Amino acid sequence: MSSHVSNSCMPTEAVMSAHPTFCRYGVGAGLLISPMFISEIAPPKFRGSLVTLSEVSLSLGVLLAFVVNFALGGNWRWMLALGAAPGAPQRGLQLVASVSSPTFRVRLSLVISRAVESCLACPALLTMTRVLSLALTRSLLCS
Repeated sequence: MSSHVSNSCMPTEAVMSAHPTFCRYGVGAGLLISPMFISEIAPPKFRGSLVTLSEVSLSLGVLLAFVVNFALGGNWRWMLALGAAPGAPQRGLQLVASVSSPTFRVRLSLVISRAVESCLACPALLTMTRVLSLALTRSLLCS
């Protein structure tokens, strides 16, 4: 998504074509690896149809890109900016609906306890903070 936004802000097409080289390699590797991954994890009964669905979806996406480019009259800035449109709601949904792992919860409680410890100078409050942090860590792991 960030590649689409940054590409749409480039001053010329020459600068734009030199900028996201690493993104192109990543997309190419993903297109090469995804059918292999699907065929590895899919049940044998659905393996062929799922790989075919992936390849047909890719071809329809390329066709849709050509149609949108034609509709926009070759305006490459808008074409690249529209590439970020599906990614923005997906990222927002991912931030809201994703489940945090136990490791993340432990790290979060450690960050909170260190921040509180750095703010406290009184030993009694520091001990109470450590006890509360331990209780918070246990409750986060159990939930």
